Amino acid sequence: IQAGREALLEVRSRRPPPLRDDKVLAAWNGLMIEAYARAGLVLNEPQYTEIAVRAGHAVRDRLWRDGLFHRSHLDDKPRHRATLEDHAFLASAWVSLFEATQDPQWLDEALRHHADLTARYADPVGGWFLTPNDGEKLIAREKPSHDGAIPSGNSVHARTLLRLSALKSDAELLASSEEVMRAFSGRLSKNPSAIPLMVDAIDQRWGRPLEVVVVAEDPAEAAAFRDAYRTRYLPDSVWVYLPSSGGSDDHPLPLAQGKRSLDGHTTGYVCERGVCQQPTQDIEAFAAQLDAHARPRQESP
Repeated sequence: IQAGREALLEVRSRRPPPLRDDKVLAAWNGLMIEAYARAGLVLNEPQYTEIAVRAGHAVRDRLWRDGLFHRSHLDDKPRHRATLEDHAFLASAWVSLFEATQDPQWLDEALRHHADLTARYADPVGGWFLTPNDGEKLIAREKPSHDGAIPSGNSVHARTLLRLSALKSDAELLASSEEVMRAFSGRLSKNPSAIPLMVDAIDQRWGRPLEVVVVAEDPAEAAAFRDAYRTRYLPDSVWVYLPSSGGSDDHPLPLAQGKRSLDGHTTGYVCERGVCQQPTQDIEAFAAQLDAHARPRQESP
């Protein structure tokens, strides 16, 4: 078989190779980075998380130039101003990458994209245009409102802002997300199936979103708490994993402030809109608190 493969390769190499599209697209990389980051956390696969981290550094370092974000990269040069989906997909990816790595730089990157959207893409009545206000002059600026094979940037970023507001305990970010939902309320009431991810954001906003914090002490105990979280379907949750020192009062994440391990054991906090249940060092009690909020997984027929 190996000899045959080598013979076929030799013959094929005489033909002109297919053209290769080797540009890097910001939005599509955002989708892939988020997929790898979430898979790394849920499946407990560090190699997936490492792939997401490497890609994240590459996209960030190549596409931010002179304070502006770009849509693509080719021949060592960034090209074209970013669109809404470039910012939105990457902001979402950075939040997932933070949850997978607990590295705060990724939250800073997500907020950096939100700041650029606010400064250059925002519609005064709510939501964001596809293109920046200081970009190419168009007859009309599109405001994406349809979730197709790829979701709209407005839907994605509305949900990302909910996650950021929970992690940062930031009422302004929460208000920005609500403004987007109000801006699309007419379409939501008439044809919600056209923007299902926006419906999902509404469900998260007025449902029972969770903030889960684990303060690690013993590595074996910490792994059990992490496994309890990652093996449950909690799509409307945010996850923070703290070292044994716990959350000091000046921790950069308000969500983590004041949360510490109790009696020298790994401690889990399950909170809903900032109101926490009794912190526990008992893994079964922690799992039961999560189960009260977990959604059932869909079984294959």
